[in-house]
Amino acid sequence: MAPNIRPHRVKNPFRLLLFLLVGTVALLALVAFIYRAHPNGVSSNRQQSEELSLEAEEMFQKLTANSWCNKEEMARNRREEFPPTRKNYTFKRDGTYEWSHFSDVPEGNGAGKWNFKKTTQGGGVIFLDSGDVLRFSLNTDNTLSLETIETMVLDQCEPVENQSGAYSSSTLPPVKPSAFFDRIIATKWVKANEFDLLTVPSQVQFFGDGQYTLWYRNGECAEQGFWSLRETHIKRRNFTNNRCDFRDTENSQSYSYDYPIRFSDELLIFENNPYMAEDGSLDTGIIWTDFSGYGGLILKIVYDRPLQSGTAARFNIEIRKPLDDPPGLLLKSFSISQEQFEKTDSGFIAVDDEKILSSINLSSLPLNKGGVYTKTIEVAFEGEGEFGIIFKLDAENKYQPYNFREQYVLSL
Repeated sequence: MAPNIRPHRVKNPFRLLLFLLVGTVALLALVAFIYRAHPNGVSSNRQQSEELSLEAEEMFQKLTANSWCNKEEMARNRREEFPPTRKNYTFKRDGTYEWSHFSDVPEGNGAGKWNFKKTTQGGGVIFLDSGDVLRFSLNTDNTLSLETIETMVLDQCEPVENQSGAYSSSTLPPVKPSAFFDRIIATKWVKANEFDLLTVPSQVQFFGDGQYTLWYRNGECAEQGFWSLRETHIKRRNFTNNRCDFRDTENSQSYSYDYPIRFSDELLIFENNPYMAEDGSLDTGIIWTDFSGYGGLILKIVYDRPLQSGTAARFNIEIRKPLDDPPGLLLKSFSISQEQFEKTDSGFIAVDDEKILSSINLSSLPLNKGGVYTKTIEVAFEGEGEFGIIFKLDAENKYQPYNFREQYVLSL
């Protein structure tokens, strides 16, 4: 869940004016970028056609016969005020690749060695020596679908000439996946706590062939799809037309997500939720959240499980500050509270007031880069049904106060 950061009034009016000016410029830049990439607020790419039926060598020959670019998209949107980003990908038979994204300014590029693995009738995964692993398919309309941070449908562009030192699909030099990729696919991952299990996968598994499975509510429902790894981001696309989140049962359809993915000690942080290896201990639960929203303040709580109504559980709280931003932070207070929820077709609504279960006065404790605060408390949740469990941290620096807040749903 994304943290809710609520900066309060800044006493210095000139500083407030500066903050507003910088924020306005940043917002305008973001709107321009989103509009350029997704005119009218939606993906500018056309729908993907069906996959061809190809042998591995046929796939290799088609991938490498020409470069791939979004020329149809560029032509269709050439009169837009913010035309789409020009994208170009080339996979050569000598085992090298090049890619670039360019709008009014360069947006990214890369080059190196590549290999691929056929995993479906007309598609598979491309391995780049940068560590990226990209799901792809060659389609009946002579396009290439490439799953990066977005799903791109690319057209055949310029023929690739003078392919000296060419290989075949069977002799193309291997490209070793990154250790990061290997660690992701090494095991099934189990959610490290009992929170949000009605809407968040209880188990996830990523496979080396570019597919994944998510299990909800301990196997009651499952979703499957394709995934790519690019620059520590996972792009996944559900192909089962099945939504296991109860809030979406009336709108089941194919969908895609793009989230950063990382490891924090023994935990896999997937879509902002902590997962442990399947063979890990289930005696303790772990809550992990980026309180600041950008890696500047990490909350980790290790607690006794299972959580039961009326039974006190030990919570070992750790607040870490791996980054310098926000600078000069003073911790004021930390609290855990609960409020009764009512489940509806669209989610949860609070039906009573928030009740504080435990509160710690931190007395303006300084927490600088590399600093860690730890504390052990006991907390007993009360009642039956669904509850919102809220973790709050109040802090400040010389610029402004902060109210960091994270909320989860717990069934008791």
